[in-house]
Amino acid sequence: MLIIADLLKVYQQLGYRFGIDRKESFAIIYLFARIYGLQKITFSKLPVAYDRISNSIADYLPLIEKINADNIKSDTLFILGAIINNMDNEIGKQYHLLLYRYASIIAKADGTITTKETDFLKSIMSPWNNEISKSELESNTATYVSTPEKQGGMEQLTQLTGLELVKNDVATLVNFIKIQKVRASKGMKAPSLSYHCVFIGNPGTGKTTVARILACIYKELGILEKGHLVETDRSGLVAEYVGQTAVKTNKIIDSAMGGILFIDEAYSLVTNSSNDYGKEAIATLLKRMEDDRERLVVILAGYTQEMKEFIDSNPGLQSRFNRYIEFKDYSAEELLQIYLGNLKKYEYVITDGAIEKMKRVINKAIINKDHNFGNARWVRNIFEKTLEIQANRLATDGNISNESLTTITEDDIIEND
Repeated sequence: MLIIADLLKVYQQLGYRFGIDRKESFAIIYLFARIYGLQKITFSKLPVAYDRISNSIADYLPLIEKINADNIKSDTLFILGAIINNMDNEIGKQYHLLLYRYASIIAKADGTITTKETDFLKSIMSPWNNEISKSELESNTATYVSTPEKQGGMEQLTQLTGLELVKNDVATLVNFIKIQKVRASKGMKAPSLSYHCVFIGNPGTGKTTVARILACIYKELGILEKGHLVETDRSGLVAEYVGQTAVKTNKIIDSAMGGILFIDEAYSLVTNSSNDYGKEAIATLLKRMEDDRERLVVILAGYTQEMKEFIDSNPGLQSRFNRYIEFKDYSAEELLQIYLGNLKKYEYVITDGAIEKMKRVINKAIINKDHNFGNARWVRNIFEKTLEIQANRLATDGNISNESLTTITEDDIIEND
């Protein structure tokens, strides 16, 4: 109950109401789904999780509201946080840092953080301002930041299914960078390099994953200081009113300093609307790429033809983005390997009959695919659906064995018409 009080206090202070129709509520829905033992949560299950939360806290809401009201009177921000902090200051700091991260997820759910939200985030950690590092807080205020894994970048890339052309292009780029560094170390002239890239291809072909890995590689090569990835799109760069787009764009770019700024569907920055501010975002981006060329790498991504037309539409983009990496659709065998890899990751086994059925599903999907086919994303959806069907099949079994919990059969794979 005290945890609920602290979590709902975040919503109260940020001015959000809790509801299934609010994307700001996803954080608490997901958190409670995990508390209730759901290891995975799909969007189709959100209403069920929301109902559980609503029913669970309904009886406690009057008491929770009273607790929060008393907190305000006693100048205590979080009641459980205060209790923990009185017992152990270090654990109290860690608890408040978790609340800070939780609050930052909610605050940036709409793509921007207001002054009011910023002030509240600062107030959460105010007792430890002299102890906590600035980077520890900043790492949680970007739109999306992914941290490189412990494996080396090229090792991560090699382990990806398919993408042979991409792997070759990245390996060539890495080798070229290494040789130019050797030349420079020997006092030889080396041409200036552009590390910016354009990733072209259909959805679900691994563009974001490879961008994250490339950030790791650039850090290993000494090109980038942090090697993190900040992912955004038009909504994260373009504002609704005059004079706000440059501020919004600069804020996202600031969060990407020392890493890679990954802009998905970048061509959407240009529209035919006379009131569109996408051009202002592009102009701001190009200026920052020049001003911060030693600290910022930008990757633009999207459909092949649209991205080529977008780059060709602006001389500034043409001069800065001349390295294209193409992500081709996965073959039927590669899609099957991605599906089997997901099963292996979560310790499932699959019968031979189920494999054959999955092959038929994949082949049919490839034959009928269109411009929007999701590739690996489609496979992940099929994988999640498989687990849901298996769960429904096992739910009626009164004696569930370990073998049945880990076995995927033909009945668990849906074969669409």
